[in-house]
Amino acid sequence: MLEKTIYIFSTNEFDYISTISKDHTMELYFENNDLYQAYLSENNGANFKVSLNRGITPLALNNFTISGDVTWQDVNGVAHPAKNVKVSVVGSTSTPIKTGYTNQNGHYSLSFNKNNNPIIAVYVSPVSSSISVETSAGGSYNLSDGQFHMISSLSSLTLDMNATNNNDLGKSFEVHQSIYLAESYFKSLSSSTSSVTINFPYNATHFNPSDGEIYILGDDAHDWDVIMHEYGHYATDDLGISAVGGYHGISDNLIDYHYLQGTSGISDYWTY
Repeated sequence: MLEKTIYIFSTNEFDYISTISKDHTMELYFENNDLYQAYLSENNGANFKVSLNRGITPLALNNFTISGDVTWQDVNGVAHPAKNVKVSVVGSTSTPIKTGYTNQNGHYSLSFNKNNNPIIAVYVSPVSSSISVETSAGGSYNLSDGQFHMISSLSSLTLDMNATNNNDLGKSFEVHQSIYLAESYFKSLSSSTSSVTINFPYNATHFNPSDGEIYILGDDAHDWDVIMHEYGHYATDDLGISAVGGYHGISDNLIDYHYLQGTSGISDYWTY
């Protein structure tokens, strides 16, 4: 019986092992547990010592790359790069295969082994590591081309996505981009905030300090100054900056010393 220290990483579909490191577990993988029997004899963090009592026939890597550009449309129908949005590749049963994010040009490129994934679909969401735009009911927005793709005979596929401005799904990407811009500027000032959820569309635009979430009216999707104003409220609340609060609207004349010292004055600063 052969005994050797190896690294194991398991998913719902298959198991990976490597004699090099945990990062190299993608080098070999096995279709199912019937191909081998492993007995755990020592547990040392991510390092497992197992005994193998039968032969192992690894499948060769069969790399596949899907890439493309994601855009969103403004109120005039002009397309812009969708920056830092989530791209998910799933199998025919919606099992997650690979996830990544677009770059500053709205481009994505994801590679994976297609041996167990001959059919895929791709979804793009207005979500990044710290921003999530959701429906008012807490649901997810997912943009797709509406197709499953057979990739058995392919080594690569180019798939572009465009979020149009004629529905809430498309507008949710513009909401995400306005928040992403505000967050990026905030971080450039050496300040960081927690993750934020934006509910869109809602019946009124506001920041709710009770749940720490932002709510955006459907008609305000194109109003970046309004959205970034609410992000200012969120950011100051998240950072614990005390200020004068309360209701305020476009018809209110609240420009006095106390108001300008409050969160709305700071929020207006982020806007402009």
